Amino acid sequence: MCRCPMGNRCLIREKNNQITDLPAGPDRNEVTLNYAIMTLEELPACREITTRAFMNYPYFTVHFPDPKKRESYIRGVVDMDMRLNRDHSVYFTARDDDGTLAAVGQVCPPGYRDASDLKYFFGGYWKFIFTQNIGAMLSWLSMREKAGEPCHAISDMWYANLLTVDPPYQGKGVGSGMMRDCFIPYIKAQGGKGMTLFTNTEYNREYYRRKGFKEFDERFFEYKGGRVGSWSFRMDF
Repeated sequence: MCRCPMGNRCLIREKNNQITDLPAGPDRNEVTLNYAIMTLEELPACREITTRAFMNYPYFTVHFPDPKKRESYIRGVVDMDMRLNRDHSVYFTARDDDGTLAAVGQVCPPGYRDASDLKYFFGGYWKFIFTQNIGAMLSWLSMREKAGEPCHAISDMWYANLLTVDPPYQGKGVGSGMMRDCFIPYIKAQGGKGMTLFTNTEYNREYYRRKGFKEFDERFFEYKGGRVGSWSFRMDF
């Protein structure tokens, strides 16, 4: 369920501090959620939730098998993503009724691209040269770019780049609620025609199929005997 100050309406605070009134979906979640656009002050907490959620995700485990190095890499990359891309995309937070941060999401307008490689390098990526395997980093960066290509090729649709749920809240409908009551209403309110995304687990693949998304691309990436699947989906509004 999405609970907002206007009852069955979902209020999203825009970056210019105006309020956009969006219709919320049906009350199906086990957890009551309140959505807002992420502030700069919330970034550290959002980074930590995302880091925890990605720790056992094949998108990272194949290239960074050492847990400590993986955690350091995820935290650094997520921090740079949020700092460098928040001005040309929209990061959302989902909090429960007691104000605890439960999930973080990011939607990107048509034509979106990440900040330039140069900005990432000077934004802190250069530090990984001294702590991570260079080959793993280069292979991961190549995978990241190629995994997103099918979605970015659809130039007239929004792109859901991130939806991470803190492990204690997983399995409670938080991700479904954020997609239904936050992402989709917001994109529709901007005149969006639809949304794309990609995922890297069979579990999520089946989840998006059940939720009405259409799979339109499948590809695989290999690194030192490990394999990462990547499936792209779209939903037309």
